[in-house]
Amino acid sequence: MRVLKIKIIGETDGKVVEDREIVVPVGREYVLKEIDKSLKDKNVGDEYELVLAPEKAYGRRISELIKLIPMKFFRQNNVNPYPGLVVNVDGLLGRVRSVSPGRVLVDFNHPLAGKTLKFKIKILEEVKDKAQIAQEIIKGLIGIECEAKTIDKKIQVKFKEKLSKELEERIKKELKAVTGLNPEIIY
Repeated sequence: MRVLKIKIIGETDGKVVEDREIVVPVGREYVLKEIDKSLKDKNVGDEYELVLAPEKAYGRRISELIKLIPMKFFRQNNVNPYPGLVVNVDGLLGRVRSVSPGRVLVDFNHPLAGKTLKFKIKILEEVKDKAQIAQEIIKGLIGIECEAKTIDKKIQVKFKEKLSKELEERIKKELKAVTGLNPEIIY
């Protein structure tokens, strides 16, 4: 599998909404599907722009995803809502749009839904070192630093703290798919 390190800058309405370097296993949709597809025929050093309509990015805004939530819900959960606050309501993340006596308007649409996005993408390098790939994938998936090394046909990943069994299995599955090596997790 081809793994690229890219620099990506995303803009909408004249504002930068994303500016980062990321390691992307091409075809695994670590980035938006259209960006992923655009990487397939690119080479190190290539720079290009990609404009995505809402349907190809985070979708159109859906009015049914804007809900009035009783203030009682927030009081029961010791939350003092204010406009802009990101809240978890029954497992869904939303942003408070307004607060009035007795109820709170929460928008569960993705913040970039309904927006046309313009991306500037530069291919920085093709990553071939399996240990580096493992470290970058884990950092991207769960935001945790780890040590990784290849031993024969294995990729050994060492964490400082114990992970849940479910998370271990998810990481193993992804590392196997991307590196082609058998993952081993140690602490």
